[in-house]
Amino acid sequence: MPDSSKPTGKHLKKEAGLKVTEVLTVALVDLKAQLGEKKFLRNVKKATKAMIAGLSEKKAADKPKKKAPAKKAGVAKADTPKKVAAKKATAPIADTPKAAVKKTAAKKAAAKKA
Repeated sequence: MPDSSKPTGKHLKKEAGLKVTEVLTVALVDLKAQLGEKKFLRNVKKATKAMIAGLSEKKAADKPKKKAPAKKAGVAKADTPKKVAAKKATAPIADTPKAAVKKTAAKKAAAKKA
């Protein structure tokens, strides 16, 4: 049964962020004097966000790994036959667009004469 006193999810990140902020504030006191209060706190906040960005309840090590596909025994890659793509059969073009236009014009002219 999980311990209810341990923070999880959003609370885990929040508490970790507070701890990181405290440590950075204590460690960088001389920088605080150089930058000023407001600028220093802004930079500490950005650094804290960057440090806890990947933190979550489940770590990457806890996730199940996908199994690699099984390799065929005794068949080397060089021994496998290469697939040859079949060439598409092209049908000869009977009528070009210009020829089609001429035929329809000839039909219309023949219809007018009749």
